[in-house]
Amino acid sequence: MNAVALWNKLDAKQRAVLCGLPFDGAPWTPAMRKLVRLQLVERAPTGWRATDLGQHVAKPPLCFLDMDGVVARVIHRPKYAWETEEAWKARQATAFERIDAPSMRRLNAIADQTGALFVMSSTWRLAENATPEGYQRVMRERGFTGKLVGFTPVVIGPRWMEIERYLRTMATQPRSFVVLEDFEPMGPLAPRTVVTDEVRLITDADVEHAVSLLTT
Repeated sequence: MNAVALWNKLDAKQRAVLCGLPFDGAPWTPAMRKLVRLQLVERAPTGWRATDLGQHVAKPPLCFLDMDGVVARVIHRPKYAWETEEAWKARQATAFERIDAPSMRRLNAIADQTGALFVMSSTWRLAENATPEGYQRVMRERGFTGKLVGFTPVVIGPRWMEIERYLRTMATQPRSFVVLEDFEPMGPLAPRTVVTDEVRLITDADVEHAVSLLTT
């Protein structure tokens, strides 16, 4: 595949990962020259083409991320006898309050060691007006330095079907993927799932397991 074809095949997020610059519509730009400097493309008898490294980087691995029990503590505050349902719900910890900063740093370790991008598979994505960009900001405030690039779709069926649907609809398949999950059965995706404990959340051992799955 030549460099132009590779460049045009990438979506905007993959281009940003590949060369650190936004795509401006013209392949022969400073962005493309940077690809050459990074040894992601090379000259061939037929023109420019992606190097093995370039093709590898252009297909970053994905980490499908549950939130509760993985990076957010499950907090159920007791309901008093005199308390209305609305008042009890108002006293529950917000999503932001429940995010665990050390767990965010463990996600960073996965991203740093593998180049993985993150896709939210948690029910958090169903909140009103929820967007990957919005959650990215919230998670960044808790120490997350990785990239949240999307949400899995909502389908009738178990969560693993939502993940499979997301993968099937990708224009460029990731070179590998892993699922971080504390509860939902993952069916055929079980071999690529790291199951966390809802009390301890993601651990260093879970990080090692995830990195191993993403790099083999």
